Amino acid sequence: MLVCLFASAWFLSFSPSAAGKDDWPPIDPAELAMKDNPAAPGQHAMILARDVNIDDRNGFQTQYIRMKIFTEAGKENGNIEIPYIADFSSVDSIQARTIHADGKIFVFDGKPFDKMLVKAGGIRISAKTFTMPIG
Repeated sequence: MLVCLFASAWFLSFSPSAAGKDDWPPIDPAELAMKDNPAAPGQHAMILARDVNIDDRNGFQTQYIRMKIFTEAGKENGNIEIPYIADFSSVDSIQARTIHADGKIFVFDGKPFDKMLVKAGGIRISAKTFTMPIG
């Protein structure tokens, strides 16, 4: 059974002044050792933490999500799409990493690509997409 934890943070920015930070919240060793979702046994993955901060004054938003992957099938949760409205907003900074149960860390150092999701009435909804590193 594959048991890996990935922590990801992404930053959705509506202004070029937004900047991400490089420090990560500490990971509880109990989360690394977890083998199943105690609230819903048999699930492929679960969200352990989610934090969304909106800075209306400077026009940007940051999101942090930490997820635990329990099975091979749960790996598809590592395919990330961050939607945004093209011409009105942008995704400027993405930071992501995977932490395996043994503590090995793999940092996402790739380049996300743009994917068109919807185009209607002159509005385009796109997504920055990437796959979490699995080591």
